[in-house]
Amino acid sequence: MSTAVGKCGCLCGICSLNKENLLTMEDKIRTSEGMSKYLNWTPKPDKLKQCWGCQSDQGFKYQPKCNMRMCAIYNEIENCAYCSAFPCQDIQSYSRELVEKRIGKPVPEEDYKSFVKPYEGAKNLEKIKKNLTEDRIVKMKPYLIDLKIVDFPEGFVLPENELDAYRSIHGLLATIEPLKNLSYARAQVMKKERDYFVKLLWTMGIKGKIQLEGDKEHIKLASSDYFSEMKGTRFYSNYTSMQKRIDFLKNKGIGIELVPETDMDKILTPTKGLRKEGWSLEISFGDKLDALLGIKALVQYSEKLFKKHGKRGFRYFTRADMRVLI
Repeated sequence: MSTAVGKCGCLCGICSLNKENLLTMEDKIRTSEGMSKYLNWTPKPDKLKQCWGCQSDQGFKYQPKCNMRMCAIYNEIENCAYCSAFPCQDIQSYSRELVEKRIGKPVPEEDYKSFVKPYEGAKNLEKIKKNLTEDRIVKMKPYLIDLKIVDFPEGFVLPENELDAYRSIHGLLATIEPLKNLSYARAQVMKKERDYFVKLLWTMGIKGKIQLEGDKEHIKLASSDYFSEMKGTRFYSNYTSMQKRIDFLKNKGIGIELVPETDMDKILTPTKGLRKEGWSLEISFGDKLDALLGIKALVQYSEKLFKKHGKRGFRYFTRADMRVLI
């Protein structure tokens, strides 16, 4: 049996998906059940495919362009243990302790060897790193994603406070998630995070409704519009992920609140997924933007792009291209 170690430290030789281990329907059924129980992944037995391992030309069969694999290839290293940035936040932190905590009981030894041990990437890489001399460590190459941000245009004829609101929206889109001096893997993750934030602002702009309630101004977005527009962004329907993103935006001067129509437990699935009905999002701007001017600037900018380009207007929005306003 092969003892190959994947780029991220997974032990391909003992992985249940390995081409040498996934041979019969019985193997597939056992693997499907084990993956569901310990990895929280529920593949159908007849859909499982033999994997050659990520050190092969094919890569991980289920994700050929795995961020960790592509990062190692970009840095021209055998696996992540050889990288100067190891251990980084993208390393596989899967472990027996975490699994047992999640399922609430010990993992039988046979199951541990098949469904946990192969994927303890960080632990496996630590063992490799201990045997490496300093001269074999490769300095991590930063990866830059060019967002093609368009400079704020000259030629606006607006009162200064309104102009400042548009400048703030432009600056927000340009810097909401900086993608500089990151590893290849981290850049890919943060690019998807940025995609979520930008798509949410766009959705608020074209689908949200401006509401004035006393001295509070906000944009209200119905859950049905959120689901129809945000589909395809990373973890868009996961409540825990949304809460983390809401906290992130608060640090950017943007207030977002999830408002349930009834009790919270009625809008969440057992796995903390958001249901499609029964809630809304409210967005407002805090200290970094004048509240009402900022809201109007976002809506007017989004609507002008949508009116001129339709859904293709989102391409201009992602680049903070505001020439449509002149």
